Amino acid sequence: MSIMDDLRSRWFAATLSIAAALFFTGALVFSAMTYVSVMDARQNIRLASAIETAEELQNGSLLISLTIELENPSRQVLHITSLSWSVRIYNWSHPDGALIPVAFVYTVPTEFADVGKGEVKVYDYEQLVSDPEVLSNIRGFINHSASEDVDYMLETVPYTHDFRVAAWLGDYEHDYDYSKELYLNDMVKIERRYFGGSYT
Repeated sequence: MSIMDDLRSRWFAATLSIAAALFFTGALVFSAMTYVSVMDARQNIRLASAIETAEELQNGSLLISLTIELENPSRQVLHITSLSWSVRIYNWSHPDGALIPVAFVYTVPTEFADVGKGEVKVYDYEQLVSDPEVLSNIRGFINHSASEDVDYMLETVPYTHDFRVAAWLGDYEHDYDYSKELYLNDMVKIERRYFGGSYT
């Protein structure tokens, strides 16, 4: 009996086997395409073009700001879950590595803020620093630096900007607490950081 005759006599089993093979082949191809798309997004989504400014106002206050771009060249929509921006002064010459906080902003969008496929989102942060204690601490750093022959003004102090963004990709919602498949969530979770001139 030939193979074709054998298949005709068992047509139901043969049809079912072929359908199952096609289904699993399609699922495998789709899974591979999804994986490649997610990995491409993880590799190419980045922060860029940070511009830091500090300006002393006539009343002696400090206006400090950061403009930064979040680039999403991928084929995945990026859903933002949190953004934070802080500014500090690190006094490395202090025996305890003194830290002077200057500004802090943390936001959790009430609805997910999307960065679309191929989109560049610009974030502008600005904070007026007028707290006498904070300004006094900054001026104390300036005076201490001057005693070590390093001259700063309020606008030229080496402020360290720390900007962080957390997000998840496309339709693959990240469940921070309750998922039993954390490795899958970690694949679609995106975290990017700009810290004092470096991007990670």
